[in-house]
Amino acid sequence: MLLGAIWSWLVVYLGTMLVFGLGMVPLIGCAAYWRRQQSRKTRQNPLTRTLLRSPGHSLRKKIDELDLEIDSIITAWMLLPAFTFSAHLSDSYFRGAPESAVRIVAGIIAAVGISVVVGRMLIKRLDELRQYKLGLEGELATGQELDQLMLEGCRVFHDIPFPYGNIDHVVVSRSGVFTVNTKMRGKPKEGDANAEIVVDHIKDEIRFPDFTWRIPSKQLETESRWLSQHLSAATGKAIELVRKLRGSDNQSRSSSPTSAKRKMRRCIASSWTANVGSTW
Repeated sequence: MLLGAIWSWLVVYLGTMLVFGLGMVPLIGCAAYWRRQQSRKTRQNPLTRTLLRSPGHSLRKKIDELDLEIDSIITAWMLLPAFTFSAHLSDSYFRGAPESAVRIVAGIIAAVGISVVVGRMLIKRLDELRQYKLGLEGELATGQELDQLMLEGCRVFHDIPFPYGNIDHVVVSRSGVFTVNTKMRGKPKEGDANAEIVVDHIKDEIRFPDFTWRIPSKQLETESRWLSQHLSAATGKAIELVRKLRGSDNQSRSSSPTSAKRKMRRCIASSWTANVGSTW
């Protein structure tokens, strides 16, 4: 008796989901037809090699994937009322369940519960999207600042993939090769916009007016070590690793992110170490 009731309930609700899924068939068919037509064309992309990446390339891919996921969540949320109503009608038609206030209230409670779960998921994804976009703007800003080094004879590369992720920026200059890691965090809407930012090289931390952020030293060392080994293997010359760029003292101060990037650019341009280093 119980198994029969469960089976009939599954048939009703799975059948409703199947009906909604059938709406995807024309879309899938159209996409398959387009791909087949594209494969028959005799013209193709004339580029024969992979292009260099622009700043934030990996973050752009994550943002695109997250945009698609958010669109899917929003679409599913919009279809929830229609699905709930269809399931209610299917239960009445196929199982012959009598109309009652209990069924209606149960359906509404289930829909509200699912909406709460979906809403929390959507808010989480939107927060992630905001952070990714903030990080992308930071990498673009740093990349534009570093690109000016090309006027002084440097070569600048962005978003270099390696086995453990990607290196945000690599600067090749007469003085050496530098990996540059960009981290960006939002600032308070109210307060002193010109407050001092302190980079403590001894404690490996950056002190902002409202919080302290730990410098990812292991990540920086991993990036520089991989680049050192990669360049040594490619050139046949031993290229040593320098842990990171340091200021003239144990602490560096800056009144804004823009001035910090300019100081970093001047430091790379005027440095005369013959090793691989890392900075931020």
